[in-house]
Amino acid sequence: EHNFLYNFGERLLHGLNRGYRAVLRLTLQVRPLILLLTLGVGAGAYTLYVGLKSELAPMEDKSFFLTWGMAPQGSTAAYTDKYAHQIEAIVRQIPEARTMFTIIGWPVVTETISFVIMPYWEERKKSSTQVTTELTPQLYGGITGLMSVAINPLSLGQSPLSKSLQVVLQTTGSYEQLAGVVDQVMAKAGQNPGLVFPDSDLKLNKPELKVDVDREKAASMDIGVDTIGRTLETML
Repeated sequence: EHNFLYNFGERLLHGLNRGYRAVLRLTLQVRPLILLLTLGVGAGAYTLYVGLKSELAPMEDKSFFLTWGMAPQGSTAAYTDKYAHQIEAIVRQIPEARTMFTIIGWPVVTETISFVIMPYWEERKKSSTQVTTELTPQLYGGITGLMSVAINPLSLGQSPLSKSLQVVLQTTGSYEQLAGVVDQVMAKAGQNPGLVFPDSDLKLNKPELKVDVDREKAASMDIGVDTIGRTLETML
């Protein structure tokens, strides 16, 4: 014999089945009307989609912004730290910077990121967008040891380091030929005032090793691939 909850659930499911059966029978009896309603809903949805105005997500003033810097490949943590202090010195000169903290080597040793907390809205005259717009030329053009920029956090929970515009280049030629085209595109992008901090993920001076693990031998010695990877990482 089943308990109360089981019996209640069964009665509820049977009731839903009876209701669905009744609606389905009624729908099949008036097929032309249902078809017309479906076409009307589709036409109305298309009209609304075409007629409604669209816009990009507006920038929000969250009372903080970030600075991000990237040193040349092969730079040490000390090198990155040296120029991160120069970023801090420039940021601390503006009245809209209440406090800030910097992380060196995140996510890699050649990169640095700073979080700058601003005063409350009623205590300042400039928005975070205005501050980052004015600060970026000072960072990008004033610090020669690394590329740096001020970033206003994006809306809708997007990553502040995500790029709003990306260009993909493909070729059947060599990496050297691809690098030459990339340099030309980067030069043109740098001349466009509407583009800030153009960057390329093609790093020909970044060393890379590809290691093939003898899985059968590793398994015979009861050593996992992850253990081998961590060991090589420690050695390097």
